[in-house]
Amino acid sequence: MLLNLIMKKISLDNNLEIENLKCINNKNKFLDCRKCIDSCTQGAIEIKNKKISIKKSLCKGCGVCSTVCPTKALYIEMKENEKKYVFLKEKKKNIITIGCRYSNFYTDLRYQCLNGIRKEYLAALILYFRESIINIYRGKCSECSNGCFKEEDLILIVDDILNFFGSMNIHINVVYDEKNKKKNIKKYSRRDFLKIVKKSSSKAVINVRNQGIQYINSREIKFEPKKIISKAIKDSKGYIIKTDMFTNFEVSDKCTMCGVCVAMCSCKAWKKEDSENKIFLLHSTLRCTGCGLCIKSCPYNSIMKNDFINNVLIKNEYNCKKEFNIGICQICCDKFTKFKSEDKLCEICKRKLNRKND
Repeated sequence: MLLNLIMKKISLDNNLEIENLKCINNKNKFLDCRKCIDSCTQGAIEIKNKKISIKKSLCKGCGVCSTVCPTKALYIEMKENEKKYVFLKEKKKNIITIGCRYSNFYTDLRYQCLNGIRKEYLAALILYFRESIINIYRGKCSECSNGCFKEEDLILIVDDILNFFGSMNIHINVVYDEKNKKKNIKKYSRRDFLKIVKKSSSKAVINVRNQGIQYINSREIKFEPKKIISKAIKDSKGYIIKTDMFTNFEVSDKCTMCGVCVAMCSCKAWKKEDSENKIFLLHSTLRCTGCGLCIKSCPYNSIMKNDFINNVLIKNEYNCKKEFNIGICQICCDKFTKFKSEDKLCEICKRKLNRKND
């Protein structure tokens, strides 16, 4: 039993990261988000005092919780795979293979679990290697120890991505791993175990050294999925795109520029900018995760989700959603937002005058 536990720990590569400041429960005490808890089949996630914590002894590192987190407070670190992206692209391979860690096939890129890759990340990865044929090897999820049981979800996601980039001549094959069946477990003695560890560690050091030389010679990139997708849209000659990977908002006339949406947004998708005579409320579709926290937090219910439009990405990173003129208060001489052209006093001075008159 002790030997099996050690082997399990060695093979487990858990790089699930947490940013509690981004969590909806942390941003708004009146909201109670449990999506990550409900998605975890291992019961490895708990929330105490509005903070997420992971029970590492239970976590399988599949990353399914990160795909349902609306604010990306949970995410899988993929730096090791991202280092390979440039190297593989420079080799100009005709076929790029992708698989999970339980796949029986050799794969160029191996992830903890294919169901633990966010949709926009997979779309950007496919775009990045669109000059090659992409084979995605999926295992038999019903027999996987992760227990997420999402065998059909990957096909639906890939179909959606293909529809999204239909005119870009992308070639993807989803291959079922038929060999992924239950196998007879070979029993090892302690001596066999030490031999395996010694042999595998020597090979690992040699591989790391060789790959390290290749990576140093190739330029490193910062893999930013939404920017890669945005560039593809800009180069697509404006064909109509329908997708849930981007979120667009509209702001009604109820808006008072109170700034609650700016303060609540954990990904800095909302911001205010001032000029000499105007104040602008701006929104970035690229930064937005579509969590809807701005809608739930707006005291005037002035923010609404709108259909995604290609032009929103093509214009600028930030797009203006609302603008007001700036005036100078005739009593306190401070700047204030003019909701009407005839306004001459700021809201504070107006309230003071109303109290005196009462």
